[in-house]
Amino acid sequence: MRKMWLMAVVLFAASGCDVMDFADSGRYRESFHFSFDAHPGVRLTVETRNGSVEISGWDRNTVEVDGEKFASTQEQLKEIRIDAQAATADSVNVRTVMPEASGFHSNGGARYTIHVPKQAMLERIVSSNAHVTVSGVEGDARLHTSNGAIHTSRTQGALVAETSNSAIEIQDHRGDIEAHSSNGHIEAEATGGGFRAETSNSSIEATLKDPNPGMPVKADSSNGHIHIRLEGAKLPPVKIDTSNSSIELRLPPEAQAHIEAETSNGDITSDFGMTVPPGSTRSKRRLEGSIGSGGPDMRLHSSNGSIRILKGI
Repeated sequence: MRKMWLMAVVLFAASGCDVMDFADSGRYRESFHFSFDAHPGVRLTVETRNGSVEISGWDRNTVEVDGEKFASTQEQLKEIRIDAQAATADSVNVRTVMPEASGFHSNGGARYTIHVPKQAMLERIVSSNAHVTVSGVEGDARLHTSNGAIHTSRTQGALVAETSNSAIEIQDHRGDIEAHSSNGHIEAEATGGGFRAETSNSSIEATLKDPNPGMPVKADSSNGHIHIRLEGAKLPPVKIDTSNSSIELRLPPEAQAHIEAETSNGDITSDFGMTVPPGSTRSKRRLEGSIGSGGPDMRLHSSNGSIRILKGI
């Protein structure tokens, strides 16, 4: 029975599903609220454990923090402290302070719902075993959790998102994206900026409109497919690498680029006519050539997977 239970846990984690918020099973709970005056570019840091963090931007010059701490016993609940303070109108720091006693059960923690000025900088948002969600914020953001998904929508600036055993999903973002996961898929829809994504045992899918031509698009996975769609007049260099799955790169019909594609066990197909340089060969598993008059280097590599270079519609 124990082996079956352990196998179920492993399969659940590998699926990339969001892990249940520990607060949903906390028997004892206590709500809290804080409010701070803040400038539009206020820097926010949040550090918690076992609880979700949900942040949204609004048109007020205040930071509103609502949340709930939870634990298995009333005594443990009292030992959890919420430290929220603003030294100036330029920064707000929120932290869940957990007891240091060795006998404290690890399933206690706190979850947060926070409203910030739209131009806030999310300097460091950290949790574990729960999701992090951000919407309507226009400043740079660094988001980190483990065993929980990261979701963003209607955001701007430089975005760094890191998790494990769950997904990263980015919608309607303007600016740079750097996304790292393991055992969870990565999906992104962005305009402008650069794009870097890395995961394992899952897929990467991205639609990038007018990406920064000076910043390479990089996507790396193992045991997961990678589908990248580029839209715009000026395209960046591209480097895509996966194993045991497929690659699909979709380019504008008028694209100009230099392509190098290689797979060990799969087919390579292209919608584009290509000029093959002298000394190069085109085969079922290797392709090198120029689209149009050539352009940025686009290197695609897979093992045990097909590679398709398609015209965007």
